[in-house]
Amino acid sequence: MNYYDELIDELQTLILEGKNQEALEKINVELRMPYIPKEYEEKLNILRKDIQTTISDANSSRVVIPSDEELENLLFSSSLDEEMMAIQSIRKLRLDNYYPLLEEYLKNPIYDEVQSLIIYLLIESGTMKEFVAIRNEMEMTFIPKYCELPEESDGYEFGMEFLENHIEKEPSILKMCTDLLHMKLLNYLPFSYEEDEVDILCQCIIYQVYLAMDEEQKWIDLCLKNAWKREEIEKIAN
Repeated sequence: MNYYDELIDELQTLILEGKNQEALEKINVELRMPYIPKEYEEKLNILRKDIQTTISDANSSRVVIPSDEELENLLFSSSLDEEMMAIQSIRKLRLDNYYPLLEEYLKNPIYDEVQSLIIYLLIESGTMKEFVAIRNEMEMTFIPKYCELPEESDGYEFGMEFLENHIEKEPSILKMCTDLLHMKLLNYLPFSYEEDEVDILCQCIIYQVYLAMDEEQKWIDLCLKNAWKREEIEKIAN
């Protein structure tokens, strides 16, 4: 089974689980790639159309009440789709009105992705208020004003430069690597990667993408060309 077959299976599983928004985001990311085999592009477009219809029907039949109680229920629903919906709703409102709710989630996260997005929104707001987040039993205290958004950090700049220098001849692989870089920087919030940490991070990303694409030999060749410590990187990445 190749990368695209596995992707189709993953998308169908997400749809069966009712995670339509997550599936749609994955499809949109994939369809932005410079190259997709035609047969898989057609399958992805069909899935996207079906999901968009499902979401549209659900939205048209649903009465949305942007009450505090509903937002709290959505945020702690244990459904990634609904929790993301709550965050997007809060983002359109006054963020400071929901600090207690956001603080509660930061300390009791259900999904790392949602916790990271909350931290992102707080950093984006530039608030001077101190927050505490708990991840993997580690307590993190941070002031959003003094944290960096992933795309504005030195780690992102150095990471993009590193990836472009090593994967520039493969646009589709480069796109997957840069998307993965942004995701890893987002999930690392409220911290930022330093320049000397980014090289290893990017090597891990390149390895993971080549492995997902069944192109392990290209990864081996790249390690030999650049004198990278392949076994060490693979151990870190896994």
